[in-house]
Parts: sequence; C-alpha cells; structure tokens
Amino acid sequence: MLRDAHSDEDHVTPRGRVMEVLSEHTCQGWLEGYTLTGRHGLFATYEAFAMVSASMTVQHVKWLEASRALDWRAPVPSPELQYLDLPAARQHARASTWDWAGTEDEGGGDPDVVLACIGDVPTLETLAAAALLREHVPELRTRVVDVVDLMALVPLEAHPHGMTAELFAALFTEDVDVVTAFHGYARALHQLLHGRPNAGRFHVRGYNEHGTTTTPFDMVVLNEMSRYHLALEALRRARRTPPGADALARHCVSRLARHARYVRDQLEDMPEVRDWTWPQAS
Repeated sequence: MLRDAHSDEDHVTPRGRVMEVLSEHTCQGWLEGYTLTGRHGLFATYEAFAMVSASMTVQHVKWLEASRALDWRAPVPSPELQYLDLPAARQHARASTWDWAGTEDEGGGDPDVVLACIGDVPTLETLAAAALLREHVPELRTRVVDVVDLMALVPLEAHPHGMTAELFAALFTEDVDVVTAFHGYARALHQLLHGRPNAGRFHVRGYNEHGTTTTPFDMVVLNEMSRYHLALEALRRARRTPPGADALARHCVSRLARHARYVRDQLEDMPEVRDWTWPQAS
C-alpha cells in the first residue's frame, strides 16, 4: 500500500493506492522506488514469502547506506515515531532506562513501578501509558526501560547476549514489579526470564491470539496491551497508591469503552490515539 500527499495551499490531503501482483520481487521494487521519493509505503506479506522480502530489504538498506552521498535523493521516511537521537540510539544497543520518560528522580531510591517495553508497538503503548501516569499521578515514581536485544534478558550463563546480574538489577531493580509490554507471546518471555531473581514480578502483556483486521489500536486493546491496560496494570502493581489513582483508573476504563464505540462507528482509531506523540514539556 503506497501513500503520498496532495498539497492544496492551507492543507495536505492524504492520497494512496493499493498495488498487488503475485511477485514479491516486483512489490518490493515498487516499494523501494516509492519510498526513495520521501513518501511512505506499507509492504504486506505472510510467513511463506516473508524471508524473500526480508532478504531484499537487507540489500536495499545496504544500498541506502552507500547512497547517502547522493544529494538528489530525498530523505528516507521514518517507519514510526523516533524517540532517540543518533548518539543515544548507538548507546542503546541492548537495553537502557529512558530517564526522560519516567518520573523517578536521582538519589530517590527505587521506583514504585517499572514499565518495560520490547518491540515497536509495545514501546509506543508503554510511552503513552507513561505519559498518562505522568499527567494524572505525578507523585508515582515510574521508570521506563526499553529493550532492543531480547536475549539480553536471559542470564549471562545461559546466552552470550545476556546481561550480568548487576546490570539487570540496575535496570529492573531486584524486587520492584515490572509491567512489561512484549511483541510476542507473554509466556515465551517468561521462559527467557527464568533464572532471574524474583522473575514472577514481571507482569507481561503480549499477544494472546486475539484480534482481527479492524484497526491497529484495536489489536492491542483486544490483546490487553493498550496504553490504558498498561496504565491500569501499573496502578495495580505499584508499591503505593498515589493521589489521583482512582480518577486515572476511571479515565482508562472510560477511554476503552469510548474506543469500542468509536472504532465500530468510524472504522478508524480515535484521534487522540491515532495522532499521539510524546507530550512536549510546557
């Protein structure tokens, strides 16, 4: 699916097209050429042919790296929101605490609850949940940990990518509950955490075989991994109940009810979800 935009002085109107042919190579070529002009595209495939597309994408990325010196080529569009600048991204190779997203202060001891995210959509929903907690229960001390290398969660003696016990504790503490959003099956992540201290404190929300081709946000709602589910879970698992917790819980429940009505009436996600970005400091 390819999308561009038509500019009409004061506004930009999205336009798009769906192009399909029984040739993964041709579809990949269409997408490569389209995105090279700075526009956005979505490649839909399935398991049997995914590796064909993935192999071509790897080769295309190598070409992009070599072609950056070509001043005629427009910048490649981003697949989603960007949260880190390049130096921070280079340091964020396995997992790190995103201090700007949490509300704990230095020297204040452990947080009341840790929010961990693994994967692109889980990261988006976790940050949105963190923003809700920041806005409605600012006294709650939260920590946000983003994980890039999944195998870093495995004990070092079980996998070469594993973190040391000291680093693991520095990120997730030793006994604070961790509300975790994961892009796969929740029980699969529990297997990786086996052997870590107090592994039962990791409360994982992931794919539960629920969902259909409705909307992107409806998929995470049906799997109970939405920002509202994560915020509610954080309130339940936190070490203390901060002022405003009940009001936030009611807000989350009401938003989920509104979503259920809106997505079926409008056939798209609510604007506050569809257009969400990390709130700028006032």
